[in-house]
Amino acid sequence: MLAHWTARRGFHPLRCKNAREALQCARAPRTCLILVPNDVSGTPASTLCEGMRRDGFRGSILCVSRATDVRLESAVLRAGADDFASSQPVERLLARVDAALRRAGGLYSRVMELGPVVVDHSCRAAYVRGRQISLTRTEFDLLTYLIAHRERLVSAEEISREVLKSRWGRVNVKRHVSRIRTKLGTARAALQTVRGSGYRFTPLNEANAPR
Repeated sequence: MLAHWTARRGFHPLRCKNAREALQCARAPRTCLILVPNDVSGTPASTLCEGMRRDGFRGSILCVSRATDVRLESAVLRAGADDFASSQPVERLLARVDAALRRAGGLYSRVMELGPVVVDHSCRAAYVRGRQISLTRTEFDLLTYLIAHRERLVSAEEISREVLKSRWGRVNVKRHVSRIRTKLGTARAALQTVRGSGYRFTPLNEANAPR
């Protein structure tokens, strides 16, 4: 749920299997927030937080635990974490994640420029060459999902499951994609269909995009 929530807001969530992968993610220039459980493959959360800060990570670190633990909370905050939250209820956790991203100030932007297409997640608006296009809630969610996963093909089944929450399958997805492509106008080529495989959003080069 958390991965889907962040992806819909234009972020690219990554799951780290161990402390070594988490430290590698912290060194990546575009990483703005790291969620740390109370234990990562045997490495205490406080140790991991210290390692990230020692390596120069300037983004937000949010430690997540299944239960309230005052001693753990004190330890991770002293080690460099910005906040401590319980994993339940999930609505509260999502609110804390959103707050942590806002505090990351300047390390991320909720406005994404992808060639002639600009998406503003803060007000759920999309623009083509400065002109806002009218998208329904579902169309905006589908477009931003493809943008968030633009490094790969996304199948109709995945879109139906993760975005539309529907069992209608390929026909319903095809109809929504067709409407979005029409509304993108001269930028429609950015939304590609690979027959039999799925869909992909590929940002157009502004200089070479049709007008």
